Amino acid sequence: MSLHHFVDPSAAARERQRVLREHGGVWVRTGTRERIQSYPYVPFFPSTPTKLAAVLPSIAEVSKLFGAAGFRLAASEVVVQTVATNWSTYADKLSAGGDSVLATLSHEELEAGLAALRRQGAEAANHAVVEPIDLFIFQAA
Repeated sequence: MSLHHFVDPSAAARERQRVLREHGGVWVRTGTRERIQSYPYVPFFPSTPTKLAAVLPSIAEVSKLFGAAGFRLAASEVVVQTVATNWSTYADKLSAGGDSVLATLSHEELEAGLAALRRQGAEAANHAVVEPIDLFIFQAA
């Protein structure tokens, strides 16, 4: 979940190739542009789709990036992970400030979104919050 933070992702992919044993593999778990509308916080923070689109790679870009570094795509799938046991817990988790995109929001948008999430938590009882994440498995060529 850090690929979008690398200044030079292609250098990172090449470095993985350099340090792997022969026929080694790399698992890449990352958010992608294709999943933006499925991320659970997006409906609560209006500017996040644009911000996420600016930083997240597309599925094709991830494949191309590792292909150029000498890897072949062995498998890929979408993993649905539980990110919080309920919406209130999710709001608390997000308010801790660990999400890099939410950290770029104005104070007003962040607080309004967190308040809306907490209202969702009051209405949704104990429904778990899940999010889809792309998982890529690359094999050294």
